[in-house]
Amino acid sequence: MFTTVIVPLDGSTLSESALRPGQAVARRLGVPLQLLSSSWGGTTSDSEKYLGGVAAELDVEDVRTVVVADQFAVSAIRDAAEAEEAPLICMATHGRTGIGRALLGSTAEEVIRSVDGPVLLVGPKSEPLPDGGPTDLVVTLDGSFTAATALDMAKGVAATLGLSIVVVTVLDGEDTSDDPHRVDATVAELVAGGIDARAEILRGKDAAGAIADLAHGLAAPMLCMATHGRGGMQRTALGSVAMRVVHQVTCPVLVARPAEPLA
Repeated sequence: MFTTVIVPLDGSTLSESALRPGQAVARRLGVPLQLLSSSWGGTTSDSEKYLGGVAAELDVEDVRTVVVADQFAVSAIRDAAEAEEAPLICMATHGRTGIGRALLGSTAEEVIRSVDGPVLLVGPKSEPLPDGGPTDLVVTLDGSFTAATALDMAKGVAATLGLSIVVVTVLDGEDTSDDPHRVDATVAELVAGGIDARAEILRGKDAAGAIADLAHGLAAPMLCMATHGRGGMQRTALGSVAMRVVHQVTCPVLVARPAEPLA
């Protein structure tokens, strides 16, 4: 599914919070872990020394280091991703210098818009993926094209990592849409395809809070979302919901964007 895991680093503790989730995914998939940094604002030798020291501390069989000279964060990350066949970028949503200047939420969103593949976002409350224990991959669904994209990605992740899928939708109060039926149909399709899946219908005006609470209660190792939706999640742009979820959950959030524009 993924051929390498890329972790952008800027020398800050915040950016390094993506290391443990990144190496856990790389180890489970049996793919190389690439540590990426930039010499913007510093020297290439300093960046290479920094990445070499980080790599020496990691429990991954194949660790590679790449230093990009004189590029801003987004372009450096994009170019590194384009050089790989099927990369997964795993990045913190906060940092402060170098390849981040700041790996802030806005930079993470720009990376998501700039690269073709998914991005595993590590928020400020994120904890490492457990090697055992709960195996529920939470994926949000709102009936939109982008949410369907996230579901397709979740199928591959669940099959590869041996996870079950919890399909979630959030209804606003007394919403009477057909979302619950859509979720049930989706679960039935997953089960028919050999994937262990179940549904969770949540209600409330705070979609991000409801999703985060569910993920916390399940001790989910990962959550999968799309970057934009049109309704259902509910009447809130899923992009803003996704970023608020990232900053509330303790698990990494795999974020997908649509492979083509909405019609």
